[in-house]
Amino acid sequence: MKFWKDKEGKELTYKEFIGRWKDGIQKITPLQQARVQVRSTIIMLIGILAGIIVSIMNFNKIWWVTIILVGVFGFT
Repeated sequence: MKFWKDKEGKELTYKEFIGRWKDGIQKITPLQQARVQVRSTIIMLIGILAGIIVSIMNFNKIWWVTIILVGVFGFT
């Protein structure tokens, strides 16, 4: 059976770990949620733009990927 350790080094069972995790998730503030969403959106846009650039460089072989990524970019 796998155990996790808390900050003090005490081993936690699965149920204890999940209970603490749920408590922590419920205490997230709206500002923290907004920051995470903005950062995630920026990371996704960078990835999509990188994919568009790479697929344009290989347009003859993967032209269909370019079409998909351009479409996704509009919805992100």
